[in-house]
Parts: sequence; structure tokens; C-alpha cells
Amino acid sequence: MIIPYIDKWPQAMSIQTLPQNAVQSWTNLSRVVDDIWYYAGDKSNDFNRYSKRLSLAAVYKSTEIYMIQDQSEDYADTWLFLENRLEDVVKAGHLARNIQETGSVISEGALGMCLLTRNILGMNNR
Repeated sequence: MIIPYIDKWPQAMSIQTLPQNAVQSWTNLSRVVDDIWYYAGDKSNDFNRYSKRLSLAAVYKSTEIYMIQDQSEDYADTWLFLENRLEDVVKAGHLARNIQETGSVISEGALGMCLLTRNILGMNNR
């Protein structure tokens, strides 16, 4: 949607960074991100809602900055950049889930070791 305004977009972005425009700038970004997730069908209301929106905001802004510097035909490099950033977000989500699952396995293993030690020392509940 910014392609028709690409020549003036860097100036618009710099105006948004002025302190007096910070609240409106964050509000605009928040609305864009909310709209994207809404049209993608996301209806989450838990903590994931905020992490998804934060991730998408980072992807959106980094892609916007990349795009204003892109000289490739039809912004092909920008589309590739966007695709790569979205893949990075998906990988980070998988990593977070794996870390959470690993933590669960470790805590269950530690509990098992404690119970085994209590049983060996004769400190079981029987």
C-alpha cells in the first residue's frame, strides 16, 4: 500500500519518530498489526495475543525500512526479506515451545530423582 508514496515515505517515517508524534505513531502501528491479525483470523485473548502482535510489529517495521531502500524490480528483494522474517518468527515460536517442553521434562526428571533418593534413603511416605 505504500508503493505509490515510496518517494515520500522516508520523510513520513521520520515525522513519526518525533517525540510529539510518538503516541500517535505507536497507535497507528498497533492498529495496523491488530488489523493484520484480525484478517488472518486470529482471535486469541491470552498472552500469545501480545507476543504475536509484538513479533508482527517488528517484522512490519523492519520490512518497511528495508523496502524504502530496495531498488529491485517490483520490490522482489523486499518480498523475499519479508518471507525470511516471517520464517524467523515461526522458528522462534518453535524454539520457545521446545524450550518450554524441555523445562517441563527437566523438572519432571528432577522430581523423579528426588523421589528415588527419598526411597533409597528410606524416607518414603509408607
